[in-house]
Amino acid sequence: MESKTERINALLKKPCFIMDFLPEQVKPGNGGQFFDVEYYLLSSDKHIELKDRFVAVILKLMCYYHVAIRKQENT
Repeated sequence: MESKTERINALLKKPCFIMDFLPEQVKPGNGGQFFDVEYYLLSSDKHIELKDRFVAVILKLMCYYHVAIRKQENT
């Protein structure tokens, strides 16, 4: 039986998918910082490090909370 650490390491080697969690498309000219954040994430060479940090947090949260991921139907 594999340990939790081995299982986590195996999961971390699988492809990563980014989920769009915003409820709707942000329109050009809207206030807010969406486009500044998007530019940073797409052009920064640290996006892999940032992804790894989010994965670590999500995996830790999954140890304490039940998670279900469902495919959203197109409306």
